[in-house]
Amino acid sequence: MEHPYLNLTLDGKTVYGLTKAVKEVVIPDTVTTIGNWAFYLCSSLQSIDIPDSVTTIGDRAFLGCSALQSIDIPDSVTTIGEYAFEGCSALQSIVIPDSVTTIGDEAFRGCSALQSIEIPDSVTTIGEVTFEGCSALQSIDIPDSVTTIGDCAFQGCSELQSIDIPDSVTEVGAFAFQGCSALQSIDIPNSVKEIGRGAFNGCSALQSIDIPDSVTEIGRSAFSGCSALQSIDIPDSVTEIGNWAFSGCSSLQSIDIPDSVTTIGDDAFLDCSALQSINIPDTVKRIQEGAFQGCSALQSIDIPDSVTTIEEMAFYGCSALQSIDIPDSVTTIEERAFYGCIALQSIDIPDSVTTIGILAFCGCSALQSIDIPDSVTRIGYDAFAGCSALQSISISPDNKSYCSEAGILYDKQKHTLIKYPEGKQETLFVIPDSVTTIGDGAFLDCNALQSINIPDSVTAIEYRAFYGCRALQSVVIPSSVKIIRSNAFENCSKLQSVVIPNSVTSIEIYAFRGCSALQSIDIPDSVKTIEDEAFRGCSALQSIDIPDSVTTIGIWAFQRCSALQSITVSPDNKSYCSEAGILYDKQKHTIIKYPEGKQETIFVIPDSVTTIQWCAFEICSALQSIVIPDSVTTIGGGAFGGCSALQEIYMRIKKPEDISYINDDGFKENLDNTDLFLFDESIFDTCTLFVPPGTRWKYRHHPYFAQFKKIEIIP
Repeated sequence: MEHPYLNLTLDGKTVYGLTKAVKEVVIPDTVTTIGNWAFYLCSSLQSIDIPDSVTTIGDRAFLGCSALQSIDIPDSVTTIGEYAFEGCSALQSIVIPDSVTTIGDEAFRGCSALQSIEIPDSVTTIGEVTFEGCSALQSIDIPDSVTTIGDCAFQGCSELQSIDIPDSVTEVGAFAFQGCSALQSIDIPNSVKEIGRGAFNGCSALQSIDIPDSVTEIGRSAFSGCSALQSIDIPDSVTEIGNWAFSGCSSLQSIDIPDSVTTIGDDAFLDCSALQSINIPDTVKRIQEGAFQGCSALQSIDIPDSVTTIEEMAFYGCSALQSIDIPDSVTTIEERAFYGCIALQSIDIPDSVTTIGILAFCGCSALQSIDIPDSVTRIGYDAFAGCSALQSISISPDNKSYCSEAGILYDKQKHTLIKYPEGKQETLFVIPDSVTTIGDGAFLDCNALQSINIPDSVTAIEYRAFYGCRALQSVVIPSSVKIIRSNAFENCSKLQSVVIPNSVTSIEIYAFRGCSALQSIDIPDSVKTIEDEAFRGCSALQSIDIPDSVTTIGIWAFQRCSALQSITVSPDNKSYCSEAGILYDKQKHTIIKYPEGKQETIFVIPDSVTTIQWCAFEICSALQSIVIPDSVTTIGGGAFGGCSALQEIYMRIKKPEDISYINDDGFKENLDNTDLFLFDESIFDTCTLFVPPGTRWKYRHHPYFAQFKKIEIIP
């Protein structure tokens, strides 16, 4: 059937498109169906007359009609298809007649100007995402006929202030009202059995809500981010509080959990920073991961006898928590369970506990003492790290796995020193001869300790063994030790001297990093490896001798050693060499480190050098002039970073386009953009780049070197 601007089926009963762009459409009364995609993306369409003959508005019929402001749907229409009016961003109001029984999913999604809509009694379901993103919608009446509010139905309706849910509704779908940030109150009827996950997530103006007795489950993230919610009554019918159910409810001060609840989900009350008290009923068997994490106002909590496990991070960051009673039913305190509970002064661990997890009480800076019963068979690493007031760890004599002496924690045989309490005030400690291993973090942050005697029985100094012992002045490592592990003496800021024996073969990553008082160190002939950043930040270190045994020096091993004037390598070393106190590889093809404390103002890189290593000249603040030979093909990232006095760079390289850049991952790439870092940005304005005759045009148009304001020819 022909029409001036409509595409119609031969029988004239279905509209399936336009033949040209028009602003107004009148559909003839022969039409019974507006077909799928009929007016899809008709962005100039402003109004349309639909006759009483139409019974169906198809899927996506008006999707993207961004100029359509109003539409009258006649009483004859029974079905509004999926996505029918999605993206009609100018549509301000719409009346749905009583004849409509079905509104398809996402039918009015993104109708951002829609302020009001009337849903007739004939509709039984508000489908998924139906009004999502209707950000101007202030109110809506849901009729008694509706039984289900679908997932994301009103998600992002940021102007919606109130809504009445009728008694007919049995299910509020997932994320149904998520992001309705103006919603202040809502009545949930007794007919609702489940509040879906994220149903009211981000309703930041919601101050109170009554949950009816019919609800058995509060879904995952149901009220997450309801930052104005001050109180909530959970009825006896609820058996499960889902993961993140009330996370971020930062105004919630108290909550009573009824006896019917058996499960409090992961992060259920995460960051409820105003929550001062909570009652956990006897029906709960596990306090799950992060359940009360970040509840910074929570002062006390009673854990019932039914609980067997305090899971990971359960009370993490509960900074006001002063005391807690752990019942005899608990067998496991998992990792980080009480991490950062800085007000916790004491805790009684019952005889039932067998496991104290990794970092379980880390950062409990007010904890002065702790008693560990005979039942404990495993204590995770750093369980008591950061407990700066802890003076004593006492172990039951009947414990078969651990023992203590003078408040210090050992394994049962006293072969491993596990933890020296950080709050002990003794300045000298003699490690017993029975000890063979100084455990991971054993003396971490023991700030009173000035001197320590390590016996010949010790064969292993483990990771971070003396990390942060800021008063430790000297240490003698016995000849029984073969490896100085990672971070072993990191940030021992008063450590002036250390004796490394001939038995040591490896100084691992960060071993002496930040030892800012260390003036000298003798590396014995036994050492083969000096790992990454081993001496980084040793700002008082003036010189260092590398023996012939060393085959590997890691990146930034001597970085930020601001007083370092000389690195001397044994002539017999097969991997490295030095000249004038500067570190190179054996063939002098790579310059590895120019000491930061050297006072020379001019340096000429030897013609043998092809590679300038990462940060090779970093923070060489005395250097004013440098000559880079034509032999150099590769320059590492940050090679001249922090060379703030640099005034002249003599770049003898004739083909700047051939220079490669070593990135942070150690791979070569073209030096072809301004985001790469060789020099500080300030250098481009103040320093003169001298280049070979005939190359100035190349340098001025080079992607990186063009940043220099002054490029001159080498005289």
